Amino acid sequence: MSLDQGARDEFKGHDIQYYLDIYNEVRAKTISELKKRDDAWFATIQMKYDISNQYCWFHVMEHQSSHLGQILFLKKRIPPRQEPLKPIKQEIKN
Repeated sequence: MSLDQGARDEFKGHDIQYYLDIYNEVRAKTISELKKRDDAWFATIQMKYDISNQYCWFHVMEHQSSHLGQILFLKKRIPPRQEPLKPIKQEIKN
């Protein structure tokens, strides 16, 4: 879960769409995998932690919702790119 320098170099400094594309890819994969699970799987208790898969995924989704709110909050505050001003071609009249 900690990023080394190579990972920081790979993931830092991109425009917002880069990060949103990754987010959407991961979200699509998560939805695809969760569709494969049934109620019995969600009710299964993880013995190591004594909690159910449903509890774990509820926590993950709650956490994701918080991050999505943060992402959308920041995205709204990124100023739009300004197109460079084109020089005005105007004749000077004597």
